[in-house]
Amino acid sequence: MNRGQMLCLLGGVSLLFGALLPWATLQSLTLGLSISRAGYEGDGIITGGLGLLLLIGAIVSKGKPGKPYSVVARILALIAGVISFGALMGISGFSTGDKGLVASVGPGILLSLAGAVIALVGGWQTVPAIPASMQAPTQGQPPAPPLGGPRSG
Repeated sequence: MNRGQMLCLLGGVSLLFGALLPWATLQSLTLGLSISRAGYEGDGIITGGLGLLLLIGAIVSKGKPGKPYSVVARILALIAGVISFGALMGISGFSTGDKGLVASVGPGILLSLAGAVIALVGGWQTVPAIPASMQAPTQGQPPAPPLGGPRSG
């Protein structure tokens, strides 16, 4: 598994778990009540779905040697990142003034945003070229000698 695959796998898992965790908590200072909202109850259903696609893509796709890992992974990660960042800004900018309500960002939105960034970086990772010793010999070429040399015994 190459580095791009590993990062996209990690990013996809982070997006999936981030969708299950709370994205926001609303607290009433006057009533002493608190309400949490998980990601899957809103935009997290989209980011979790994108995470699932990234996860599946990382498992089945190897990428082309010498090229960036995946254009599709970059697009999916970018969409998930924009959605997560927009939700983060919406929660961070929430203000009620004199009503005594306080909104705070939950761990799920931060994990989702981190997962999107990780998958985006993974999509840009260059897939390493296959070493010549690992390639199948072409016709007319002798096979590569075994590694390790002769053994004395």
